[in-house]
Amino acid sequence: MKTVILWYPGGAGGKFLINCLALSRHCYLQHNDLIRRQASNNLTTIDKFNHLINELNLIDGKFNDGVHVPGTWTDFRMGNGHIFTQPECEIIDPELPSTVGDGLIFFTAHGGWQGLSDTFLKKYPESTVILFTKFNKFIAWRSEHGNTQYDIIDRFDVPKFNTTVFEWDADTYLNEAEFLPAIENLYAQLGLDDFNRDLIQQFHAKYIDTLANLK
Repeated sequence: MKTVILWYPGGAGGKFLINCLALSRHCYLQHNDLIRRQASNNLTTIDKFNHLINELNLIDGKFNDGVHVPGTWTDFRMGNGHIFTQPECEIIDPELPSTVGDGLIFFTAHGGWQGLSDTFLKKYPESTVILFTKFNKFIAWRSEHGNTQYDIIDRFDVPKFNTTVFEWDADTYLNEAEFLPAIENLYAQLGLDDFNRDLIQQFHAKYIDTLANLK
């Protein structure tokens, strides 16, 4: 099992980036049930894509603060808590490492979650880090479209990581022509050899359209 931790402020689209990467056959979505299905060859890339699109289709245009209320924005109903205990960062399914082999598992940490990321990196010190370095344009755009939970970040405290770090510009979400080559490059940096431009382009368009219509 290889682990990747994403460090970003709330509202910067970290879950979206994870799900773009998870369309690779080498990566897993943030839910134990889906991980087991993929490991058993019962969840293809197309299946994962359809699952993500279906999650977006369930939203009827309402935004909430992350509570899983039917018909509202809920970040795909996946996340750390479906794979790891918190704040201990223990693996919920003890068979997970052997189940996924060399596959990539994702973990998220927002600014201010220093303790959580420290705990995770102590347990998994060889984790790759994806560090969001630009995001305020995207967060401002979300605020303009009814995503009122998120604020512009004037200062984002970043710890010193003693591992491989790749930087990510979330503001590219606002421009498909910038986003697609950026995510393709991130695939290459992570050693993922199955970038599917068509699926990611469709997923990105659906994601942005969904956010644009939240109230």
